[in-house]
Amino acid sequence: MCGYLLTECFKGENMTLQRLSETVFDLRGQMRTEGGKRHVCIVRNPKQADMMRKLEHAFDILNHMEINDLQGHRYHFELV
Repeated sequence: MCGYLLTECFKGENMTLQRLSETVFDLRGQMRTEGGKRHVCIVRNPKQADMMRKLEHAFDILNHMEINDLQGHRYHFELV
């Protein structure tokens, strides 16, 4: 799964699952559900500008995948 995410969302960059997880899980954010969508808003970390650009690109890819949860809510990821 990590290999797929790195290939599809991070342009094939070499990165460990640990680094990817640490980057994402250390970020603050919130989620709200409205109109059949789950909006996941993640607050940028200005100290990691390069990684935030990569994560923004990854979110664009994930949003185009139109991921739905079991209740049919479509996920939308965004960096704010």
